[in-house]
Parts: sequence; C-alpha cells; structure tokens
Amino acid sequence: MVLPGDVLNGQIYRNLPSNKSNKLTLMLHADGAPAIKVGGKSLWPIQCTLVEISPPMRDRADATMILGPWLGGTHPNRDLWWCYIVQQIHDLFRNGIIINTDAGEKLKFNIRAQYATFDLLALAQNCNIIQFNGYAACPDCDIHGIAIGRQAFYPYSATPAAPKTDHDYTTLSIQN
Repeated sequence: MVLPGDVLNGQIYRNLPSNKSNKLTLMLHADGAPAIKVGGKSLWPIQCTLVEISPPMRDRADATMILGPWLGGTHPNRDLWWCYIVQQIHDLFRNGIIINTDAGEKLKFNIRAQYATFDLLALAQNCNIIQFNGYAACPDCDIHGIAIGRQAFYPYSATPAAPKTDHDYTTLSIQN
C-alpha cells in the first residue's frame, strides 16, 4: 500500500533501478539519547526499518530492527560502532539476501540503504560535526555563526549560503 507523501513516493526511491527484482530499502535511524540506562551503563541502538512496510505497521516496535547496539558507560565510539554495520550493509548491497518462505520458496532480495535520520545530538555524533550550537553546525549549508557573548548566532543573509560539501565535513571532522 502506498500512501500519499510516504517515502515510497520519493524521487530517490523512484529512481532506483527497476530490474523487476525484489528489493528491500533500509531507513537507518539513531537517537542522541540512550534508549535505556541500567547500572551506570547506557544502551545506544542504531535501528532500521524497511521502506516497503507501509505506515503505521512500519512504526511498530516489532517492525524495527536493531543493527548495532552499543552498551557502555560513555557515548559510542562512532567509527567502531558504524564500521561493522556499514560492512554488513555493503555486503547485502553487493550480494543481496535469500529468504526462505513458509511455502518452501527461496526469494532473493536486493538491499539498498536510502537514508539515515538523526536528531540533532545524534547528527553531530554520527557525522562527527560540531553540535547544533557550534559555529558550523548546519548539516546542509556552509553558514558560519558568530559569537555574541557565550552563544552562537547565525546572521540573516539575503544570499543563501553554499551547500556543505564532502570537503567541509572532512575539515570539520578533523577539527573535532
């Protein structure tokens, strides 16, 4: 079932190669706050849902997959946390996955990751950029804030700032 305004109607999804093969499209998401705290340790999950599951079924807890749980006394190490997940997604992208049905049928699915969503805290941590109160915090453009007292402000400009580039992200990650 396709709903108006759903991800399935998105331009990126429509532009995926349609070679009549089965496909599953991943949406990754992480939160900047731990899912649970127990005994001085926190659980931080990277989660995933499938675009092909229509809402509201997609939003149910039993339709959410945990790709990478991090349990520790500190924030996750971004590189260590994502390394294995990215490798798994890359392998699935390259090889697909075969699922055995209850009818004894074997179906092969091609896997794609369409996007990842983060709240602002998780965006800063997972993209290794300055948090939302930093001078170059906008994830989309190259606007630079100015300090007024102890706060960062982003002055209005009639000229839009240039989009952020890969080079900008690399430079910001080295500064952090």
